[in-house]
Amino acid sequence: HYRKPMDWTEKKRQEAEATLRKWYRFAGANGSTTPADRFLNALRDDLNTPEAIASLHSSYSSGRHDELRAGLEFLGLEMEAIGSWADVEANLTEEHRDLVARLIYERHQAKENKDFSRADKIRDGLVAAGVLLQDQKDTLARWDVSSSFDPAKLEALK
Repeated sequence: HYRKPMDWTEKKRQEAEATLRKWYRFAGANGSTTPADRFLNALRDDLNTPEAIASLHSSYSSGRHDELRAGLEFLGLEMEAIGSWADVEANLTEEHRDLVARLIYERHQAKENKDFSRADKIRDGLVAAGVLLQDQKDTLARWDVSSSFDPAKLEALK
């Protein structure tokens, strides 16, 4: 909320960037509707931005790309001005994608084998390379890349 101090870290910035990129890719370049009532009501309620952002997450999770796009545009985030910024992952080579997938699998196996130091080392290396991880219950982590993606740091994890 705008009245409370922000707990802002580099990790939170990277997570926010990854979410925004994911939303831009999902929302696409065409179409727009009116933002969801939940979104508008949150903003009417003393500018309740946490609830408004939760509404955008809900639109994304529910597959309502037009509603997500309308909310982003309502906030002044011009979709056409974004260009290729949102598609950092498209710049990854197939070799990099395979390496990230292999490392995430190795991390998952290390966690299952209770080798937490190995799992933490892989996680820290991926994060240092600009790979953002989102752990999933009982499955492999989902991932994305940030604008700070560094292939050299990723290669060092081989």
